Amino acid sequence: VQPFVENAVWHGLAVKEGDKAISVRFIANGDGFRCVIEDNGVGRGQSPAVLVKEPGHRSLGMQLTSERLRLLARRMSEGGHFQVEDLKDTEGHAAGTRVTLLLH
Repeated sequence: VQPFVENAVWHGLAVKEGDKAISVRFIANGDGFRCVIEDNGVGRGQSPAVLVKEPGHRSLGMQLTSERLRLLARRMSEGGHFQVEDLKDTEGHAAGTRVTLLLH
């Protein structure tokens, strides 16, 4: 969860003007749970991390999380995955990001 919250703060909200919000919800579902991290930041397409790449910089947060989920599945016979969605307002403009993490 931590890399997704950190990404929301640094890449979505820190550069946004006006109202800023982030929510982290945990929802039990059957034999596992779902965690939804949602922000109203500038969106991935407008994030300075995407627009201006520093030489030699590699973003590892999502890659490391995928690896952790793979290891969890192998060690505990449990699986998990995540998906990232770009949120849009009614006019189609970037309105934040939603990450849904499923563990079962």
